[in-house]
Amino acid sequence: MKKIFLSSLLISIIVFTSCKEKITNPPDNPLPEGYQQDVPWPSLADAPWPMNHHDPQNTGRSIFVGPKSGTNYTVIPTTWQESGVSIGKDSSIYFAAIASIFSYKLDGQLIWQRVLDSLRWEIYSTPLISSNGNIFGVNTFSGRVYCYDGAGTMTWSYKNNKNILQKTLAIDKVGNLYFVDAGSTLVVLSPQGQLLWTVTDTRFWVGYSSLVFSPDGKTLYIAGLNPSLFAIDISQRQIKWVFGKYKNRQEPIVDAQGNIYVLTKTDSSNGEQSALYSLKPDGTVRWVYIHNNKLGEELISNTPTIDKNGNIYFAFDSLYSVDYQGKLRWKQPLPGIADCPLVCDAEGTVYAGLSVHDQRFITIKAFNSKGTLVWENNFPVGISGQVGGSPAILNSRLIFPTWRSSEIFLIK
Repeated sequence: MKKIFLSSLLISIIVFTSCKEKITNPPDNPLPEGYQQDVPWPSLADAPWPMNHHDPQNTGRSIFVGPKSGTNYTVIPTTWQESGVSIGKDSSIYFAAIASIFSYKLDGQLIWQRVLDSLRWEIYSTPLISSNGNIFGVNTFSGRVYCYDGAGTMTWSYKNNKNILQKTLAIDKVGNLYFVDAGSTLVVLSPQGQLLWTVTDTRFWVGYSSLVFSPDGKTLYIAGLNPSLFAIDISQRQIKWVFGKYKNRQEPIVDAQGNIYVLTKTDSSNGEQSALYSLKPDGTVRWVYIHNNKLGEELISNTPTIDKNGNIYFAFDSLYSVDYQGKLRWKQPLPGIADCPLVCDAEGTVYAGLSVHDQRFITIKAFNSKGTLVWENNFPVGISGQVGGSPAILNSRLIFPTWRSSEIFLIK
């Protein structure tokens, strides 16, 4: 009996010690505050850059490292380029130029071209690539949305009764498509191109902007004339909250924690000041960084980007880096006007495109996360020295469109 008792006691001690060791083992290293994990989006193509400014949160951040030098490049010829660039799963490049949507190989060889407008109107909207390989384009002034398969065959089109002036379509997690038309109406289409629902508000900004989703896909953000930002509850199909009282023509970006970043003005009795706001998911102010750059009132393509560590970058006549808590990390003066969405790579290198007016070139600068210039180069253009549409990053390459000119640069 004594032997049985001692054996039982020994087994108990071993089990207790084992459990205790498991409990007291130190956990894996926690992620640092503000770390940005990529947000899964089932309806979007598993591709290097499947939509304008990379993703539905509008982060402009790639999982790839960009080019280490700006000296080696080739050119895709185009005409009156105005859209940004998307990249498909097979590294095909998609963009829209005057009247048409194009698909190119990475070596610059044309795969297919489809005419969207026989009248040769301008096309603003960057193509969007869904998880089933469909490519969506928009005919800006006819208000028609098109769906093409990977071979360039049109599978459906939807005719809206107003123009669609936005940078791109938005897509929710189940594949529904969203845009705001020139009649101040938010329009929602099914993946098959059927009208699902609409919300109209004359305060929506209807110009060259885009719509942005929260990480859970339940809230859609729209830039506004006054207020500055609308949050739309997708399930309730109504406005959830609004923020600000000044005209805002720039879409926000949203981080992985659901915080929203918007460039607008302060509400101050001491006068309006240009600022970057960080809002919590409920619309309350998390912090505000006042930069007071008056150029912010004019630029409509200046979209910030956010790196893996939660640092935010935005640019006017200088490139700013603000940390996750809203403190200035560094500021670098720029030689031109950064009227172009910023993008960053997996290492936190930020690429800024600069318009140099009355010159036949654009300037691109690459800064590392610490604010050190990595490279810069002037790229010759045939018509105007302007930047505009969102660039894209693909495995040591930067694909950079011009604005109303005839070149897309493939920089290695």
